Amino acid sequence: MKFAWKIFFVSFIMIIVSFGVGGFFLINAVFTSTLEEKTSTLDDNNSYIMFSALIITKCEILKAILVMLRQRNKRYKLYTTLNEM
Repeated sequence: MKFAWKIFFVSFIMIIVSFGVGGFFLINAVFTSTLEEKTSTLDDNNSYIMFSALIITKCEILKAILVMLRQRNKRYKLYTTLNEM
């Protein structure tokens, strides 16, 4: 085998390896950045959902308190009406 062919094959193999390694790092960098972006988006969405659930829960608690107060007020009115008779 001539020396020129040896140089050609060695340089060809080096180019193939360098493109393979470069492609790996490029794909890894894109995957990592996309994963971080999706993770941050999901964290934001989760915080929105948790905040909404918290508001709904607080509203339900306030509704329950209002119902209890209304019932107590009805009982008080009934008690005072009966005592006035």
